[in-house]
Amino acid sequence: MEQRKAIGKNLRDSIDLVRELLDVIQVNLEILDVLKLKGKISLIDKQFIEITNLDRKHRRSCEDFMLNTLPDYLNSETVATDKVLYKKYELWSSDLIVSLTHLDKICKEFIQDQINQDKKLKKIVKDMQVKDKRFWRFLDIVKGKGRIFDSFNEESEDANIID
Repeated sequence: MEQRKAIGKNLRDSIDLVRELLDVIQVNLEILDVLKLKGKISLIDKQFIEITNLDRKHRRSCEDFMLNTLPDYLNSETVATDKVLYKKYELWSSDLIVSLTHLDKICKEFIQDQINQDKKLKKIVKDMQVKDKRFWRFLDIVKGKGRIFDSFNEESEDANIID
């Protein structure tokens, strides 16, 4: 009886871990999709291709297990199939957990690289010096005025319109 509870707990822990990893990876992939849509990620980027290929591999593995392996064992009526099914699931989930952990690490590293590149670009923009200072004096003079270019309005009223 105690063995059955231990198997149930191990099974629950495995399911919870796989579910959590899948959720985290889903969020990471959604972030990558947003970055891709905004043009921050190229479709030919090696790391991005590796991430999408690993994600497809995991989806295929889940579909194969759920749609091919699991129904075959559920249809049989012997007691031995429970142990075989549990062992199959245990092997499959342990491989999946290792692979999902690797994918999670790759996603986070890739996103961190994108963040670092953005920080460098922002720093470059902040550090840029303005070379042309000709209009600074003018801007200092008109800083407090509400309408800077009132003289244009005055000229348009006095101007002769030629047809």
